[in-house]
Amino acid sequence: MTEGADVAAIVLAGGRGSRLGGMSKADLVVGGRRLLDGVLDALRECAPCVVVGPLDTTVSAGVLLTREDPPFSGPAAAVAAGWSVLASFDPQPGWVVLLSCDLPGAADVVGPLIAAASGARGDVDAISAERGAPDGGHREWLVSIVRTRAL
Repeated sequence: MTEGADVAAIVLAGGRGSRLGGMSKADLVVGGRRLLDGVLDALRECAPCVVVGPLDTTVSAGVLLTREDPPFSGPAAAVAAGWSVLASFDPQPGWVVLLSCDLPGAADVVGPLIAAASGARGDVDAISAERGAPDGGHREWLVSIVRTRAL
């Protein structure tokens, strides 16, 4: 698999931003650019790409936008909403990258995720980043790539 070949993406951008005083994480500017724009640029080879968030969210040309129902019902509902859009595509992508909208280092993780998926055994359904030491860390499921059949 080459980068972006047979890989779609779902970006979760629907949080309340309660720790930010209600500001959208997707619209935060870090290093002179909006966080969501950096994530979408990192996913430019993935198609289709779906952002799940408020329907007034500004997305790049060619990026699809949907909303979980009910709004603010959490990341599982957001992934399901994104998947409901991707499920209409034929042929189905083999893998789906799942990312949160607030990853300023998205460009550093997308390529390694796709490369790991390309070498994955047939019984591997998901690959995620892990934060912390191997013996005390935890999986970051919103920095992952999941086999379509597992969704």
